[in-house]
Amino acid sequence: MEAGFACKALDFQETYQIGDQLFAFGRVLHFDKKYKKVDNWILTYRYAIRGMLARILSVDRNFENLSEFGVGTTPPLNIQTSLSSNDWNIVWESYAATLFFGMDSSLECFAHALNALGFLRRPSEFIDITDPAKLKRINPLNLFDPPSRNNEKFSIHRFCSRMFPKICSHWSKNNLLLSTIIEYHDATKHRHSVVLGQYREPPFEHLICVDPKRAMNQIKFDHPRSFVPHNQDDTLQSIARKYQVFINEWVLVIREELEDVFEMPLPKSADFGI
Repeated sequence: MEAGFACKALDFQETYQIGDQLFAFGRVLHFDKKYKKVDNWILTYRYAIRGMLARILSVDRNFENLSEFGVGTTPPLNIQTSLSSNDWNIVWESYAATLFFGMDSSLECFAHALNALGFLRRPSEFIDITDPAKLKRINPLNLFDPPSRNNEKFSIHRFCSRMFPKICSHWSKNNLLLSTIIEYHDATKHRHSVVLGQYREPPFEHLICVDPKRAMNQIKFDHPRSFVPHNQDDTLQSIARKYQVFINEWVLVIREELEDVFEMPLPKSADFGI
């Protein structure tokens, strides 16, 4: 098998462009005397946007490396033994950990950015960005998901969805994908590996386990020599591709909504002052 790519690369170019606009928007608001700001408000907002874009870039680069033969993907002849399979599984898992972190963390970073915008307009309704203890409450669950048993105490969804209804609606429409990403990230950062192997036919995508946070004693085998059951709906690559579609659509929604809420267009090009 010649060196090359097993999967088509991801495309975040428009997302990067809108990300630059979002970053520049922080400077516009910083100098807008209409809004009373706490000290260093611009850093709270801009560092969150920068963090989001950095995580997206990490997904972009690592997906490309995962898909390159000899780097993150290998011809089937190289995984004929248990030892070689385990060696490659460690490589694949390193990409899974990075990809799920990047996808999930980009959502967390944007939650901080949006909360900073909400706090700028209506500080009594959003989470206080000057209180270190309350900063821990800023996460997608508390902003974008309706109150439930898991987040009822600290949820600000009713305020967030009232000020940013399109952003919250797009999140809700993609809740299954996003909860899947969060679930796999929780498993890879705290518990164990989730990659089970690599398909032996093109495009050689990587198999992941089912229900990654369940106890191992709950896994059922058809017979003693069976492989661990893999996710029949998704591979590591297919989740990353779905994330790409989601984030590319979401930033368009974000730009549109912020222009409506703040009644001004986002800057055409990024001004990186401050």
